[in-house]
Amino acid sequence: MNKYNLKKGVHFMPINNQDKIKLLHDLLEDHQLDCCGTASECEQIARLALSLIENGQLNYETNEILSQIKEYSISGSSHAELDTHIKNNQQYLTGWVSSLDQLT
Repeated sequence: MNKYNLKKGVHFMPINNQDKIKLLHDLLEDHQLDCCGTASECEQIARLALSLIENGQLNYETNEILSQIKEYSISGSSHAELDTHIKNNQQYLTGWVSSLDQLT
């Protein structure tokens, strides 16, 4: 095993921005449609949003949306009532999913 705990001979291909946006879209859409989620999903959403922001290849408006998504997910990952947090943010989730739809 190497420092990433990967088995020798197993190779992982890094995902590009479009793949990250699609994954982010799918996770947020699950929150939107199911009105529930997990802390680990919120952590993954935050990592994806931050990765896209740090990449520097998206416009200002998109980065602002990603910043909002990141804040939502950071708050959600430690929220005592995550499902309530998700329900209280339905309006935002709908907008974010729609915005990400336009990027894919």
